[in-house]
Amino acid sequence: TPVMEGKAVLFKRFADIDGIDLELNTEDVDEFVNCVRHLGKAFGGINLEDIKAPECFIIE
Repeated sequence: TPVMEGKAVLFKRFADIDGIDLELNTEDVDEFVNCVRHLGKAFGGINLEDIKAPECFIIE
């Protein structure tokens, strides 16, 4: 999304951190967590956005 791409630009500009916009097409909490768990090994950080309650509390 343009918002996440914009945040990646800000990370690069102000902290010299490379970022990519990676969107997961699922509403299943377990599937989402499993995917992030596996992807997390390849990234230094993951910025979570636009996750509705109560799923956001379970995921975080």
